[in-house]
Amino acid sequence: MASRHIGFGKRIIYALQVHRFGILAILGVVLAACGGVQDPPSEKQSGQRMEYRFETQGVVAEAGIMIEFEKTADWDSGAGERGFTATVTILNDSGSDLVDWDLSFDFLHSVGQMWNASYSKTGQRFHIQPEEWNASIQNGQSRSIGFNGAYSGVFQEPGAYVISGMPIGSQDPVTPIPVTCELDATFTTTAQWQNGDGSFGFV
Repeated sequence: MASRHIGFGKRIIYALQVHRFGILAILGVVLAACGGVQDPPSEKQSGQRMEYRFETQGVVAEAGIMIEFEKTADWDSGAGERGFTATVTILNDSGSDLVDWDLSFDFLHSVGQMWNASYSKTGQRFHIQPEEWNASIQNGQSRSIGFNGAYSGVFQEPGAYVISGMPIGSQDPVTPIPVTCELDATFTTTAQWQNGDGSFGFV
């Protein structure tokens, strides 16, 4: 059966920070030159940080076995690094049970705590071993593992999945996405004033 691959994780953030008259303005700018804009970006604003994200949930399938990756949380850890929480779900519709399964995949980012499984790592290759209680996946059922991790730059989903020796989806190596766009901007005010309530306005 031919494999199929749906989605590719991509996240590009450009931020311009300007401090003028005691006001911190943060502008998120998405540039079409960075690979083009296919769909309107979702917007997330938290405090004084605005982000524009392009994210899809990666799903690969082969011979009735589907593997889905989902990043469920993302936060600023400081010092240019971000933290995340993610899940990998294995759905077995192959017609037979998966007994004593194991999973491996390429992943460029660091992983800390993992639950429902344990892992070892060789280079960027992660090797996942389930717990005793979830070591079998009956036909028609699914199992999920979760983990926390950290990254900097562009977040990339895992790839080159292999479950119990069977390749699932593309086996192309996962390589870093280069960020080649640069933004130069100048912020200038032409007028400023103090309002009656003590706040400041500007144009």
